[in-house]
Amino acid sequence: MEPCRRSLQAAAGAPGSARSGGMSALPVLPDAALLDVWLAIRAITEARLHGKPKGKKRPATLIRVTQPENPSFLKINPKVWSGRGGWEVGSPALVVLFTSEKCQTGEQRDFRRLTATLRSDGSCRLKSWFRSSREKDEATLYQLLEALAADPLRALNGRSEHCALCGKGFTDDSSKLLGIGPECIKTWRAAEAALKEPELKSAMDRARELRRAMQAAHPDRGGTHEAFIQASADWELFKRSMDLPAQGGARP
Repeated sequence: MEPCRRSLQAAAGAPGSARSGGMSALPVLPDAALLDVWLAIRAITEARLHGKPKGKKRPATLIRVTQPENPSFLKINPKVWSGRGGWEVGSPALVVLFTSEKCQTGEQRDFRRLTATLRSDGSCRLKSWFRSSREKDEATLYQLLEALAADPLRALNGRSEHCALCGKGFTDDSSKLLGIGPECIKTWRAAEAALKEPELKSAMDRARELRRAMQAAHPDRGGTHEAFIQASADWELFKRSMDLPAQGGARP
């Protein structure tokens, strides 16, 4: 099956496709303004990079997002590099959707369904997918990203068969219950503390609130152009207050 490609609107502050009356609007699906997701990914990755010697082998930064009873999961690989002050987090992060299914031999295997990139301004771009299941896979992608933004600790503790941080399989029940393996537990505690910092939590909550306000005000969801323009202006003001970098730059 040949994957096709297209670009989604990066509407976290950028205009979308033209609507009736010349209106540039945010897509109905939350494929933009995912700044709260980016902040969670950055906080987790920075905690994992802390204390790592610069110039050495690239540290593991994989983040695995799962949900109970959901056969699909995300593997997120943030962009990192070794700078003068040590390892730093950059943009974009590669987001890959997998689905665990039984193959013809009866074995359970993970199949790659969709690939996207998430940038530091919260914009998300779909890179490739399979035509026959695009809509379903796209909806699952945003469902899992929303879960990570709403409750990062729970999303990473999906109780799967693999560690949420390194992806290795579990060998004991206690690690499976926690969702984190024994080798990653120290890093996990640091990431957990970072995600609970009041300033970060407040920024993530505000970003999520503004995204949902734009979605609710969208004309395709029964809102009005005036309400959407105001919601978009509030989002732009918040983005400026966060002093976000240019695309591909260092962490904000």
